[in-house]
Amino acid sequence: MARPMDTLRSMQERPNLQLVLGLGAAAVLIFLVAVIGAFMVGGDDTQVKTAATAEGTDEESDLTAPEAEAEGTATTVAADPGTTLPGTSGTIQAGGKVATTAKPGTKTTTKPAAGITRPTSGAGDRTGITDKTVRWALHAPVTFDGAPLNLAEDPLEGVSVYIKYLNDQGGINGRKIEYKVFDDRYTVEGGKAAANALVNDYKPFFASGTLGVDQIFQVASEARKRGVPYIAGGGSESIFKNISMFQVSSSYDTHLEKLADFLGKEIKKTPADSPYSGLKRVGVTMLDTPYIQPAVDRFKEALSANGMELVKVVKVQKPTEQTSYASQIQGLKDANAQIVVPAQDPITTSREVQECVSQRCPWKWSFSNFAHESDVALQLQGGQWVGYRGLSGGCYYQHANEGDPKKCGQLKEAHAQWVKVNGEDDWKKDGQGGTAGYQLVHLWMKALKDAGNDPTRERFRAALLTYDGYSDLVSGPITYKGSPNLSHGYTKMVVFQAGADKYTQLTPGFVDGF
Repeated sequence: MARPMDTLRSMQERPNLQLVLGLGAAAVLIFLVAVIGAFMVGGDDTQVKTAATAEGTDEESDLTAPEAEAEGTATTVAADPGTTLPGTSGTIQAGGKVATTAKPGTKTTTKPAAGITRPTSGAGDRTGITDKTVRWALHAPVTFDGAPLNLAEDPLEGVSVYIKYLNDQGGINGRKIEYKVFDDRYTVEGGKAAANALVNDYKPFFASGTLGVDQIFQVASEARKRGVPYIAGGGSESIFKNISMFQVSSSYDTHLEKLADFLGKEIKKTPADSPYSGLKRVGVTMLDTPYIQPAVDRFKEALSANGMELVKVVKVQKPTEQTSYASQIQGLKDANAQIVVPAQDPITTSREVQECVSQRCPWKWSFSNFAHESDVALQLQGGQWVGYRGLSGGCYYQHANEGDPKKCGQLKEAHAQWVKVNGEDDWKKDGQGGTAGYQLVHLWMKALKDAGNDPTRERFRAALLTYDGYSDLVSGPITYKGSPNLSHGYTKMVVFQAGADKYTQLTPGFVDGF
Protein backbone atom coordinates (compact mmCIF):
# COMPACT_ATOMS: atom_id res chain seq x y z
CA MET A 1 0.00 0.00 0.00
CA ALA A 2 1.31 3.43 -0.93
CA ARG A 3 2.72 5.66 1.75
CA PRO A 4 1.44 9.28 1.73
CA MET A 5 4.84 10.59 0.63
CA ASP A 6 4.95 8.19 -2.31
CA THR A 7 1.40 9.11 -3.23
CA LEU A 8 2.15 12.81 -3.09
CA ARG A 9 5.20 12.34 -5.28
CA SER A 10 3.10 10.41 -7.76
CA MET A 11 0.62 13.26 -7.72
CA GLN A 12 3.47 15.57 -8.71
CA GLU A 13 4.36 13.44 -11.71
CA ARG A 14 0.88 12.32 -12.76
CA PRO A 15 -1.72 14.67 -11.26
CA ASN A 16 -4.72 12.68 -12.49
CA LEU A 17 -3.51 9.32 -11.25
CA GLN A 18 -5.93 7.64 -8.83
CA LEU A 19 -3.90 6.18 -6.00
CA VAL A 20 -4.89 4.38 -2.84
CA LEU A 21 -3.95 5.83 0.53
CA GLY A 22 -3.97 3.82 3.70
CA LEU A 23 -2.99 4.61 7.25
CA GLY A 24 0.52 5.75 6.21
CA ALA A 25 2.86 8.32 7.69
CA ALA A 26 2.26 11.91 8.70
CA ALA A 27 0.63 14.00 6.04
CA VAL A 28 0.51 17.62 7.01
CA LEU A 29 0.22 19.58 10.20
CA ILE A 30 -1.96 22.18 10.68
CA PHE A 31 -0.81 23.73 11.49
CA LEU A 32 -1.03 22.01 9.52
CA VAL A 33 -2.42 23.60 11.10
CA ALA A 34 -2.99 26.23 8.76
CA VAL A 35 -1.99 24.12 7.11
CA ILE A 36 -1.95 25.50 5.75
CA GLY A 37 -1.83 27.07 7.78
CA ALA A 38 -1.79 24.71 8.73
CA PHE A 39 -4.23 22.49 10.71
CA MET A 40 -7.94 19.60 9.05
CA VAL A 41 -16.11 17.40 3.71
CA GLY A 42 -18.48 16.83 0.89
CA GLY A 43 -17.73 17.85 -2.60
CA ASP A 44 -20.33 15.81 -4.43
CA ASP A 45 -21.29 14.45 -1.02
CA THR A 46 -18.06 12.57 -0.31
CA GLN A 47 -18.56 11.71 3.32
CA VAL A 48 -16.82 9.54 5.83
CA LYS A 49 -19.42 7.93 8.06
CA THR A 50 -19.08 5.19 10.58
CA ALA A 51 -21.96 3.75 12.50
CA ALA A 52 -21.79 2.64 16.11
CA THR A 53 -24.15 2.58 19.03
CA ALA A 54 -23.28 4.73 22.00
CA GLU A 55 -23.60 2.93 25.28
CA GLY A 56 -27.07 3.25 26.72
CA THR A 57 -28.56 5.29 23.86
CA ASP A 58 -30.77 4.61 20.88
CA GLU A 59 -28.89 7.10 18.71
CA GLU A 60 -26.36 6.26 16.01
CA SER A 61 -22.79 7.34 16.70
CA ASP A 62 -20.61 8.76 13.94
CA LEU A 63 -17.03 7.74 14.67
CA THR A 64 -13.95 7.60 12.51
CA ALA A 65 -12.81 4.22 11.27
CA PRO A 66 -10.07 3.58 13.87
CA GLU A 67 -12.70 3.99 16.59
CA ALA A 68 -15.22 1.91 14.70
CA GLU A 69 -12.72 -0.90 14.33
CA ALA A 70 -11.77 -0.68 17.98
CA GLU A 71 -15.43 -0.90 18.97
CA GLY A 72 -16.09 -3.69 16.48
CA THR A 73 -18.42 -1.71 14.27
CA ALA A 74 -18.80 -1.53 10.53
CA THR A 75 -18.17 1.44 8.29
CA THR A 76 -20.22 2.96 5.49
CA VAL A 77 -18.90 5.60 3.12
CA ALA A 78 -20.22 7.56 0.19
CA ALA A 79 -17.28 8.34 -2.08
CA ASP A 80 -15.57 7.39 -5.33
CA PRO A 81 -15.06 3.63 -5.83
CA GLY A 82 -11.48 2.47 -5.29
CA THR A 83 -10.66 5.11 -2.68
CA THR A 84 -9.10 4.25 0.65
CA LEU A 85 -9.85 6.82 3.30
CA PRO A 86 -7.76 7.71 6.36
CA GLY A 87 -8.24 5.31 9.20
CA THR A 88 -10.00 2.60 7.15
CA SER A 89 -8.70 -0.82 6.33
CA GLY A 90 -10.46 -1.32 3.00
CA THR A 91 -11.34 0.44 -0.22
CA ILE A 92 -14.59 2.02 -1.31
CA GLN A 93 -16.63 -0.26 -3.54
CA ALA A 94 -19.57 0.29 -5.85
CA GLY A 95 -22.47 1.83 -4.01
CA GLY A 96 -20.21 3.69 -1.62
CA LYS A 97 -19.67 0.94 0.96
CA VAL A 98 -16.26 0.39 2.39
CA ALA A 99 -14.97 -3.12 2.93
CA THR A 100 -13.74 -3.44 6.50
CA THR A 101 -13.40 -6.21 8.98
CA ALA A 102 -15.90 -6.02 11.83
CA LYS A 103 -15.67 -8.01 15.03
CA PRO A 104 -18.32 -10.68 15.57
CA GLY A 105 -21.55 -9.49 17.11
CA THR A 106 -21.45 -5.97 15.69
CA LYS A 107 -24.09 -4.37 13.55
CA THR A 108 -23.90 -2.57 10.22
CA THR A 109 -26.08 0.31 9.16
CA THR A 110 -26.37 2.48 6.10
CA LYS A 111 -28.98 4.75 7.61
CA PRO A 112 -28.09 8.40 6.82
CA ALA A 113 -27.30 10.73 9.66
CA ALA A 114 -30.12 12.92 10.85
CA GLY A 115 -30.12 16.03 13.00
CA ILE A 116 -30.34 15.21 16.67
CA THR A 117 -31.97 17.99 18.58
CA ARG A 118 -33.27 17.05 21.98
CA PRO A 119 -34.40 20.13 23.91
CA THR A 120 -34.29 19.88 27.66
CA SER A 121 -35.10 23.02 29.57
CA GLY A 122 -34.84 26.77 29.09
CA ALA A 123 -34.05 28.87 26.03
CA GLY A 124 -31.18 28.16 23.71
CA ASP A 125 -30.13 26.18 20.66
CA ARG A 126 -29.48 22.50 21.42
CA THR A 127 -29.12 21.26 17.84
CA GLY A 128 -26.78 18.26 17.82
CA ILE A 129 -27.24 17.48 21.52
CA THR A 130 -28.84 14.44 23.12
CA ASP A 131 -28.77 13.34 26.73
CA LYS A 132 -25.86 11.00 25.86
CA THR A 133 -24.00 12.61 22.95
CA VAL A 134 -22.61 15.79 21.41
CA ARG A 135 -22.37 15.90 17.63
CA TRP A 136 -19.27 17.51 16.06
CA ALA A 137 -18.44 17.91 12.35
CA LEU A 138 -15.12 18.47 10.57
CA HIS A 139 -14.22 19.17 6.98
CA ALA A 140 -10.88 18.41 5.33
CA PRO A 141 -9.28 17.73 1.94
CA VAL A 142 -9.83 13.98 2.04
CA THR A 143 -9.33 14.17 -1.74
CA PHE A 144 -7.94 16.62 -4.29
CA ASP A 145 -11.12 17.15 -6.29
CA GLY A 146 -11.88 13.44 -6.23
CA ALA A 147 -8.33 12.06 -6.47
CA PRO A 148 -7.67 10.15 -3.24
CA LEU A 149 -4.88 12.34 -1.94
CA ASN A 150 -5.24 13.36 1.67
CA LEU A 151 -3.25 16.25 3.10
CA ALA A 152 -5.10 15.91 6.38
CA GLU A 153 -4.54 12.21 7.03
CA ASP A 154 -2.50 12.49 10.21
CA PRO A 155 -4.46 15.36 11.77
CA LEU A 156 -7.59 13.28 11.21
CA GLU A 157 -5.92 10.22 12.71
CA GLY A 158 -4.99 12.45 15.64
CA VAL A 159 -8.61 13.50 16.02
CA SER A 160 -9.66 9.85 16.16
CA VAL A 161 -7.00 9.11 18.79
CA TYR A 162 -7.86 12.02 21.06
CA ILE A 163 -11.63 11.60 20.73
CA LYS A 164 -11.29 7.92 21.59
CA TYR A 165 -9.20 8.81 24.62
CA LEU A 166 -11.75 11.43 25.67
CA ASN A 167 -14.72 9.09 25.21
CA ASP A 168 -12.92 6.29 27.07
CA GLN A 169 -12.68 8.69 30.02
CA GLY A 170 -16.44 9.19 29.95
CA GLY A 171 -16.73 12.08 27.51
CA ILE A 172 -17.67 15.55 28.72
CA ASN A 173 -20.27 16.03 31.43
CA GLY A 174 -21.51 12.50 30.77
CA ARG A 175 -21.86 12.92 27.01
CA LYS A 176 -19.75 11.08 24.43
CA ILE A 177 -18.48 12.92 21.35
CA GLU A 178 -19.81 11.78 17.97
CA TYR A 179 -18.25 13.19 14.85
CA LYS A 180 -18.15 12.98 11.08
CA VAL A 181 -15.61 14.14 8.48
CA PHE A 182 -16.70 15.81 5.23
CA ASP A 183 -14.47 15.92 2.13
CA ASP A 184 -14.17 19.49 0.87
CA ARG A 185 -12.05 18.28 -2.09
CA TYR A 186 -9.63 21.23 -1.70
CA THR A 187 -11.77 23.29 -4.09
CA VAL A 188 -14.16 26.20 -3.72
CA GLU A 189 -17.07 24.18 -5.09
CA GLY A 190 -16.14 21.29 -2.82
CA GLY A 191 -16.13 23.70 0.12
CA LYS A 192 -19.61 24.91 -0.78
CA ALA A 193 -20.91 21.35 -1.02
CA ALA A 194 -19.23 20.44 2.26
CA ALA A 195 -20.76 23.49 3.91
CA ASN A 196 -24.24 22.43 2.86
CA ALA A 197 -23.79 18.78 3.83
CA LEU A 198 -22.06 19.59 7.11
CA VAL A 199 -24.20 22.45 8.34
CA ASN A 200 -27.62 21.81 6.86
CA ASP A 201 -27.78 18.02 6.57
CA TYR A 202 -25.64 16.70 9.42
CA LYS A 203 -26.69 19.45 11.87
CA PRO A 204 -23.82 19.31 14.38
CA PHE A 205 -23.67 21.16 17.68
CA PHE A 206 -20.47 22.80 16.42
CA ALA A 207 -18.01 22.38 13.55
CA SER A 208 -14.29 22.65 12.74
CA GLY A 209 -12.12 23.10 9.67
CA THR A 210 -8.62 21.77 9.14
CA LEU A 211 -6.73 23.23 6.19
CA GLY A 212 -7.52 24.94 2.90
CA VAL A 213 -8.41 28.60 3.26
CA ASP A 214 -10.96 28.76 0.41
CA GLN A 215 -12.90 25.84 1.86
CA ILE A 216 -12.70 27.24 5.38
CA PHE A 217 -14.24 30.50 4.20
CA GLN A 218 -17.14 28.69 2.52
CA VAL A 219 -17.96 26.51 5.53
CA ALA A 220 -17.45 29.33 8.03
CA SER A 221 -19.84 31.56 6.11
CA GLU A 222 -22.59 28.93 6.03
CA ALA A 223 -22.01 28.05 9.68
CA ARG A 224 -22.41 31.69 10.64
CA LYS A 225 -25.70 31.98 8.74
CA ARG A 226 -27.06 28.89 10.49
CA GLY A 227 -25.79 29.72 13.97
CA VAL A 228 -23.26 26.87 14.16
CA PRO A 229 -20.17 27.66 16.26
CA TYR A 230 -17.14 27.24 13.98
CA ILE A 231 -13.45 26.67 14.78
CA ALA A 232 -10.62 26.53 12.21
CA GLY A 233 -7.07 27.66 11.50
CA GLY A 234 -5.27 30.15 9.27
CA GLY A 235 -6.64 32.89 7.05
CA SER A 236 -5.97 36.58 6.83
CA GLU A 237 -7.25 38.52 9.82
CA SER A 238 -8.64 41.41 7.79
CA ILE A 239 -11.20 39.01 6.27
CA PHE A 240 -11.54 36.17 8.75
CA LYS A 241 -12.17 38.38 11.77
CA ASN A 242 -15.60 39.08 10.26
CA ILE A 243 -16.80 35.50 9.73
CA SER A 244 -17.21 34.48 13.39
CA MET A 245 -14.45 31.88 13.21
CA PHE A 246 -12.60 30.95 16.40
CA GLN A 247 -8.92 30.61 15.45
CA VAL A 248 -7.45 27.24 16.46
CA SER A 249 -3.92 28.05 15.32
CA SER A 250 -2.60 31.41 14.12
CA SER A 251 -3.46 33.72 11.27
CA TYR A 252 -1.41 33.88 8.10
CA ASP A 253 -0.69 37.51 9.00
CA THR A 254 0.99 36.52 12.26
CA HIS A 255 3.01 33.73 10.68
CA LEU A 256 4.35 35.93 7.90
CA GLU A 257 5.03 38.89 10.18
CA LYS A 258 6.94 36.62 12.57
CA LEU A 259 8.86 35.18 9.62
CA ALA A 260 9.87 38.70 8.57
CA ASP A 261 11.16 39.33 12.09
CA PHE A 262 13.05 36.02 12.04
CA LEU A 263 14.64 36.68 8.64
CA GLY A 264 15.52 40.20 9.75
CA LYS A 265 17.76 38.65 12.41
CA GLU A 266 19.09 35.90 10.14
CA ILE A 267 20.34 38.26 7.43
CA LYS A 268 22.57 40.00 9.99
CA LYS A 269 24.37 36.77 10.90
CA THR A 270 27.57 35.54 9.28
CA PRO A 271 27.43 33.04 6.40
CA ALA A 272 28.69 30.40 8.81
CA ASP A 273 25.72 31.01 11.12
CA SER A 274 22.86 31.43 8.66
CA PRO A 275 22.04 30.50 5.05
CA TYR A 276 20.32 33.90 4.73
CA SER A 277 23.31 36.06 5.61
CA GLY A 278 23.16 39.38 3.72
CA LEU A 279 20.09 38.42 1.64
CA LYS A 280 17.47 41.18 1.51
CA ARG A 281 15.40 40.58 -1.64
CA VAL A 282 12.37 38.40 -0.89
CA GLY A 283 9.89 36.77 -3.25
CA VAL A 284 6.57 35.06 -2.50
CA THR A 285 4.83 32.32 -4.42
CA MET A 286 1.19 32.25 -3.30
CA LEU A 287 -2.09 30.54 -4.03
CA ASP A 288 -4.30 32.81 -6.11
CA THR A 289 -7.02 33.53 -3.54
CA PRO A 290 -8.26 36.73 -1.89
CA TYR A 291 -7.94 35.10 1.53
CA ILE A 292 -4.12 35.07 1.42
CA GLN A 293 -3.34 38.35 -0.38
CA PRO A 294 -3.93 40.64 2.66
CA ALA A 295 -1.45 38.57 4.70
CA VAL A 296 1.16 38.94 1.95
CA ASP A 297 0.57 42.70 2.03
CA ARG A 298 1.30 42.64 5.77
CA PHE A 299 4.41 40.57 5.05
CA LYS A 300 5.64 43.29 2.69
CA GLU A 301 5.33 45.89 5.45
CA ALA A 302 7.03 43.65 8.01
CA LEU A 303 9.92 42.91 5.65
CA SER A 304 10.46 46.62 5.09
CA ALA A 305 10.52 47.21 8.84
CA ASN A 306 13.27 44.57 9.06
CA GLY A 307 15.48 46.03 6.33
CA MET A 308 14.29 43.76 3.52
CA GLU A 309 12.22 44.20 0.36
CA LEU A 310 9.40 42.17 -1.15
CA VAL A 311 10.51 42.25 -4.79
CA LYS A 312 8.05 39.86 -6.43
CA VAL A 313 4.79 38.00 -5.77
CA VAL A 314 3.82 35.25 -8.21
CA LYS A 315 0.43 33.56 -8.07
CA VAL A 316 -0.32 29.90 -8.69
CA GLN A 317 -3.45 27.79 -9.04
CA LYS A 318 -4.25 24.71 -6.97
CA PRO A 319 -2.35 21.48 -7.71
CA THR A 320 -5.35 20.03 -9.53
CA GLU A 321 -5.24 22.98 -11.95
CA GLN A 322 -1.52 23.64 -12.45
CA THR A 323 1.46 21.33 -12.72
CA SER A 324 4.21 23.46 -14.28
CA TYR A 325 5.57 26.69 -12.83
CA ALA A 326 8.10 27.89 -15.42
CA SER A 327 6.59 31.38 -15.71
CA GLN A 328 6.46 31.88 -11.94
CA ILE A 329 10.06 30.73 -11.57
CA GLN A 330 11.17 33.04 -14.34
CA GLY A 331 9.35 35.95 -12.72
CA LEU A 332 11.18 35.38 -9.43
CA LYS A 333 14.47 35.10 -11.29
CA ASP A 334 13.83 38.33 -13.20
CA ALA A 335 13.16 40.11 -9.90
CA ASN A 336 16.46 38.77 -8.49
CA ALA A 337 14.72 37.19 -5.49
CA GLN A 338 17.24 35.91 -2.97
CA ILE A 339 14.80 34.30 -0.50
CA VAL A 340 11.48 32.79 -1.60
CA VAL A 341 8.60 32.08 0.79
CA PRO A 342 5.70 29.76 -0.19
CA ALA A 343 2.19 30.90 0.77
CA GLN A 344 0.53 27.81 -0.71
CA ASP A 345 0.26 24.05 -0.20
CA PRO A 346 3.47 21.97 0.01
CA ILE A 347 2.64 19.95 -3.12
CA THR A 348 2.82 23.11 -5.22
CA THR A 349 6.03 24.09 -3.45
CA SER A 350 7.59 20.68 -4.12
CA ARG A 351 6.79 20.95 -7.81
CA GLU A 352 8.44 24.36 -7.94
CA VAL A 353 11.44 23.03 -6.03
CA GLN A 354 11.87 20.14 -8.46
CA GLU A 355 11.60 22.46 -11.49
CA CYS A 356 14.23 24.63 -9.82
CA VAL A 357 16.68 21.73 -9.96
CA SER A 358 16.79 21.96 -13.75
CA GLN A 359 16.31 25.73 -13.90
CA ARG A 360 19.00 26.38 -11.27
CA CYS A 361 17.03 28.78 -9.13
CA PRO A 362 19.47 30.98 -7.24
CA TRP A 363 17.41 31.67 -4.12
CA LYS A 364 17.09 30.13 -0.67
CA TRP A 365 13.70 28.95 0.64
CA SER A 366 12.12 29.81 3.98
CA PHE A 367 8.67 29.08 5.41
CA SER A 368 6.14 29.67 8.13
CA ASN A 369 2.88 27.71 8.22
CA PHE A 370 1.05 26.71 5.02
CA ALA A 371 1.63 23.10 6.12
CA HIS A 372 5.35 23.04 5.38
CA GLU A 373 6.42 22.11 8.94
CA SER A 374 5.82 18.36 8.68
CA ASP A 375 8.48 15.80 7.81
CA VAL A 376 6.36 14.49 4.94
CA ALA A 377 6.07 17.98 3.46
CA LEU A 378 9.85 18.28 3.83
CA GLN A 379 10.43 14.92 2.15
CA LEU A 380 8.47 16.16 -0.85
CA GLN A 381 11.22 18.71 -1.42
CA GLY A 382 13.53 15.88 -2.44
CA GLY A 383 16.49 16.86 -0.27
CA GLN A 384 16.69 20.34 -1.82
CA TRP A 385 15.87 22.16 1.43
CA VAL A 386 18.78 20.97 3.57
CA GLY A 387 19.86 23.76 5.92
CA TYR A 388 16.89 26.06 5.23
CA ARG A 389 15.02 27.47 8.22
CA GLY A 390 11.51 28.55 9.08
CA LEU A 391 8.86 28.74 11.77
CA SER A 392 6.45 26.26 13.30
CA GLY A 393 3.56 26.82 15.67
CA GLY A 394 4.60 23.93 17.89
CA CYS A 395 7.57 21.91 19.07
CA TYR A 396 8.92 18.99 17.08
CA TYR A 397 7.06 15.93 18.30
CA GLN A 398 10.17 14.12 19.56
CA HIS A 399 11.81 17.03 21.35
CA ALA A 400 13.51 16.67 24.74
CA ASN A 401 11.57 19.63 26.17
CA GLU A 402 8.15 18.08 25.63
CA GLY A 403 7.63 17.99 29.40
CA ASP A 404 8.00 21.77 29.83
CA PRO A 405 4.65 23.50 29.08
CA LYS A 406 6.31 26.91 28.87
CA LYS A 407 8.48 25.65 26.02
CA CYS A 408 6.30 23.09 24.27
CA GLY A 409 2.75 23.42 25.59
CA GLN A 410 0.96 20.13 26.26
CA LEU A 411 3.12 18.05 23.93
CA LYS A 412 3.89 15.56 26.70
CA GLU A 413 0.20 15.02 27.41
CA ALA A 414 -0.53 14.68 23.67
CA HIS A 415 2.22 12.06 23.51
CA ALA A 416 0.89 10.17 26.53
CA GLN A 417 -2.70 10.07 25.27
CA TRP A 418 -1.60 8.86 21.84
CA VAL A 419 0.48 6.06 23.35
CA LYS A 420 -2.45 5.06 25.56
CA VAL A 421 -4.65 4.58 22.50
CA ASN A 422 -2.27 3.54 19.69
CA GLY A 423 1.11 2.79 21.25
CA GLU A 424 4.59 4.32 21.06
CA ASP A 425 5.46 2.91 17.65
CA ASP A 426 2.46 4.62 16.10
CA TRP A 427 3.42 7.89 17.78
CA LYS A 428 6.89 7.66 16.22
CA LYS A 429 5.31 7.03 12.84
CA ASP A 430 2.42 9.50 12.80
CA GLY A 431 2.68 11.65 15.91
CA GLN A 432 4.14 14.76 14.32
CA GLY A 433 1.17 15.50 12.08
CA GLY A 434 -1.21 13.81 14.49
CA THR A 435 -0.62 16.33 17.26
CA ALA A 436 -2.79 18.70 15.24
CA GLY A 437 -5.67 16.49 16.36
CA TYR A 438 -4.87 17.37 19.97
CA GLN A 439 -5.10 21.06 19.09
CA LEU A 440 -8.42 20.60 17.27
CA VAL A 441 -10.01 18.65 20.12
CA HIS A 442 -8.59 20.43 23.13
CA LEU A 443 -9.38 23.90 21.81
CA TRP A 444 -13.08 23.27 22.51
CA MET A 445 -12.94 20.72 25.36
CA LYS A 446 -12.89 23.24 28.18
CA ALA A 447 -15.65 25.37 26.65
CA LEU A 448 -17.91 22.36 26.23
CA LYS A 449 -17.27 21.32 29.82
CA ASP A 450 -17.90 24.87 31.04
CA ALA A 451 -21.17 24.99 29.10
CA GLY A 452 -22.52 22.68 31.80
CA ASN A 453 -24.88 19.74 31.94
CA ASP A 454 -27.40 21.43 29.65
CA PRO A 455 -25.17 22.84 26.91
CA THR A 456 -26.51 25.19 24.29
CA ARG A 457 -24.68 26.78 21.40
CA GLU A 458 -25.02 30.12 23.18
CA ARG A 459 -23.39 28.80 26.36
CA PHE A 460 -20.67 27.09 24.34
CA ARG A 461 -19.77 30.32 22.52
CA ALA A 462 -19.86 32.27 25.78
CA ALA A 463 -17.47 29.76 27.34
CA LEU A 464 -15.03 30.07 24.42
CA LEU A 465 -15.12 33.84 24.83
CA THR A 466 -13.77 33.49 28.38
CA TYR A 467 -10.46 32.03 27.14
CA ASP A 468 -7.63 34.24 28.35
CA GLY A 469 -4.20 32.76 27.66
CA TYR A 470 -5.77 29.33 27.25
CA SER A 471 -2.93 26.83 27.14
CA ASP A 472 -4.23 23.24 27.03
CA LEU A 473 -2.76 23.15 23.53
CA VAL A 474 0.36 22.00 21.69
CA SER A 475 0.83 25.60 20.52
CA GLY A 476 1.35 28.78 22.48
CA PRO A 477 -1.63 30.20 24.41
CA ILE A 478 -4.73 31.59 22.66
CA THR A 479 -6.96 34.42 23.91
CA TYR A 480 -10.51 35.25 22.86
CA LYS A 481 -11.59 37.21 25.91
CA GLY A 482 -12.21 40.87 25.12
CA SER A 483 -10.86 40.50 21.58
CA PRO A 484 -12.64 42.08 18.59
CA ASN A 485 -10.58 39.77 16.37
CA LEU A 486 -11.15 36.06 17.08
CA SER A 487 -9.01 35.07 14.09
CA HIS A 488 -5.70 36.15 15.64
CA GLY A 489 -4.70 32.97 17.51
CA TYR A 490 -1.34 32.17 19.07
CA THR A 491 1.74 34.35 18.57
CA LYS A 492 4.66 32.25 19.85
CA MET A 493 6.76 30.30 17.35
CA VAL A 494 9.44 27.60 17.23
CA VAL A 495 12.38 27.65 14.79
CA PHE A 496 12.90 24.56 12.61
CA GLN A 497 15.81 23.67 10.32
CA ALA A 498 15.45 21.25 7.42
CA GLY A 499 17.49 18.12 6.98
CA ALA A 500 17.17 15.73 4.06
CA ASP A 501 13.95 14.17 5.35
CA LYS A 502 13.43 15.40 8.91
CA TYR A 503 13.34 18.71 10.69
CA THR A 504 15.34 19.61 13.78
CA GLN A 505 14.29 22.22 16.32
CA LEU A 506 16.73 25.10 16.81
CA THR A 507 15.06 26.90 19.72
CA PRO A 508 14.38 25.25 23.09
CA GLY A 509 10.68 25.84 22.49
CA PHE A 510 8.32 28.77 21.95
CA VAL A 511 9.89 32.18 21.47
CA ASP A 512 8.32 35.64 21.25
CA GLY A 513 11.25 37.15 19.35
CA PHE A 514 14.45 36.15 17.64
